[in-house]
Amino acid sequence: MKGVRKVLPFFQKVVLIVATLLIFQSTAWSWATYSVLANKLANDTDALFVGHHVCKDINTCQAQRRVHSGGGPDLAIVNVYKAGDLNQEMIQNIMKLCLDAYTLHGGKQTISLSFFKETAEEKVRWFSGVKPFIHLYMKGEK
Repeated sequence: MKGVRKVLPFFQKVVLIVATLLIFQSTAWSWATYSVLANKLANDTDALFVGHHVCKDINTCQAQRRVHSGGGPDLAIVNVYKAGDLNQEMIQNIMKLCLDAYTLHGGKQTISLSFFKETAEEKVRWFSGVKPFIHLYMKGEK
């Protein structure tokens, strides 16, 4: 009987550790899923830049760092910098990319798209006051 009393707490700890790992894995998968969408939207935006001759090629676009992406479990974020020199068609095409992605995911994923006239470096300075001139927020349904 003493052996059973020692083994039982051990199994309880194993079950607790496995449950914790499963929860962590599902959370990590959720983060990865949203980061993948945000990265895809950023890469597609860079491809639009190439198609509209804003950049020479995809590597040049990525080196200019005009498009940043991020995300989390409930949010895919795309920020476009130095967008003041983009024409209306280009801005509409980027917005359409995000709207199409929102529709493709059945409106279950929140997507935030912001256009800034400034560079990313200007935005992150202390007390910069930089705000997007266009912000499109598509709230996902749970």
